[in-house]
Amino acid sequence: ERAIDLDGFFALHPALAPLHELWKAGRFTPVPAVSTPDISRSHFQAQDCLERGGAGGGATEGWLDRVLDAAGPGTTFRAVGVGASVPRALAGDQGALAIRKLDDFKLGGWEQVHAKTAQALRTLYTGLDHAIAKDVTDTLAALDTAGPITAAGYAPGASYPEGDLGARLAELARLIKADAGVRVANIDTGGWDMHTNLGTVDNGAMTSQLTTLGRAFGAFAADLGDRLDQVTVVAMTEFGRRVAQNSNAGTDHGHGAVVLLLGGGLVAGTVH
Repeated sequence: ERAIDLDGFFALHPALAPLHELWKAGRFTPVPAVSTPDISRSHFQAQDCLERGGAGGGATEGWLDRVLDAAGPGTTFRAVGVGASVPRALAGDQGALAIRKLDDFKLGGWEQVHAKTAQALRTLYTGLDHAIAKDVTDTLAALDTAGPITAAGYAPGASYPEGDLGARLAELARLIKADAGVRVANIDTGGWDMHTNLGTVDNGAMTSQLTTLGRAFGAFAADLGDRLDQVTVVAMTEFGRRVAQNSNAGTDHGHGAVVLLLGGGLVAGTVH
């Protein structure tokens, strides 16, 4: 009875109240019962399948890499994995940048010889067909783009929740607002494998995770403002959960999951 109604049939957990505000503004919609063709309940197999955007066989590159194939060239910040590494969805021939925090993205070493160090790195691989040559060139170009952004200083335009998801969305919003040329970005967030302590509507693992998710997405939307109309967020997971509760007050691996979409260009006002 405390669920937030969407269309008379589907509803949101009350912890997702910020998403209901976006729903009313035509900037949010859920897509339930999304599944892969492979009936795997292995996190690793299912995640690999989704990030490739295909079945067990088929394409080896990530689906976002194929988006970049179609989108054409751009800046060194056009593909960003906000976190420790480039995600599977961005694997391929297009190249992507992994970055934890923009203020920490810099060339190490003594500041007085920074320019000479950068030039030495550029010169080192000139004319050589070396595996790392393009990485060096792209990284130095990304540093050139990041320099003026970080030098200008920055404060987020909204209050994000504590934790990795909020921090990474705040970094992404900063890049978007700085016109760094982001085309696609990927953020991973864990903690949804709830075999124990799923909880109630007031507490427990699900309420905790959904509270963070709702606040983080609400802050991201507020931070971007009108720029949200140029952005589409796709929140997806590898598979859903079984309906029945297990003996540990949790739920075990199921199959179909729900995708959440927010941003511009959506067919709003309906559950898809």
